[in-house]
Amino acid sequence: MVVSRHRGRLCRNSPPIHCAVRSGACMGGQPRPPLDRGSAIADLGSAMADTTRPRRARGDIEKAQRRQTILTAARDLFVETDGELPSVDQVARRAGLAKGTVYLYFGAKEEIFLALFTDELEAWVDAIAASLEGATPSPEGIAEWMTADLRSRTVMLRLAAQCHGTLERQVAEDAVLAFKQATSGALAELGALAEGRIPKLGPGDGPALLLQVYALVIGLWQVSDPPKSARNVMKRAEFQNLRPDFETVVRPGLAALLAAVLDN
Repeated sequence: MVVSRHRGRLCRNSPPIHCAVRSGACMGGQPRPPLDRGSAIADLGSAMADTTRPRRARGDIEKAQRRQTILTAARDLFVETDGELPSVDQVARRAGLAKGTVYLYFGAKEEIFLALFTDELEAWVDAIAASLEGATPSPEGIAEWMTADLRSRTVMLRLAAQCHGTLERQVAEDAVLAFKQATSGALAELGALAEGRIPKLGPGDGPALLLQVYALVIGLWQVSDPPKSARNVMKRAEFQNLRPDFETVVRPGLAALLAAVLDN
């Protein structure tokens, strides 16, 4: 199919084997010499051995590594652009891959960042689970620990602010399904752990409490960290009351929510 669409260009730029099996157009109309099959096979072998061409991943381990390479590149660019979603082309160049290779793993740039958010959220859940392994925590202790931990989770918070609106609306249903299954599973697992560590939580109370905590954290983050396009406007003195300091408001908010549930 490539030959029929790009006949002239392919003939000029391709190895000798392509011209040898074609008409004499590449040779100024002169009769073509007999095909040297040994040379043609050697030329083809050299072209196939070109290590500069992207190579398709083989095996589950290599595919997982390539997928992680894409996510790491996307995360780095997301941080560098201060929360802007880079294009698939930018992600591919940073990852050292062909753009088409990225599309083998993700159908759109939104799918890349939905997957990245899932990884970030699971890392946060793991950190919370580890914090619950010690002595039975108090509402104030949980709130203080969470506030300190969230200082290092800007990527997760900024992706969360986008994923439940922009990202989810622009990806295929199967990608949304995978995202919801991952987050629901993590929430259920952490909720069960919380019920085992906090005596006042009954069956089913753990996931419900964590969902409220998540909603509070993301809601306050969205208010305190407006989109990049609105940040200059929100710096005006007249809007200072609309942009609170995240840590200042999230810690007492979490403490009040947790106390309302755990102290009753």
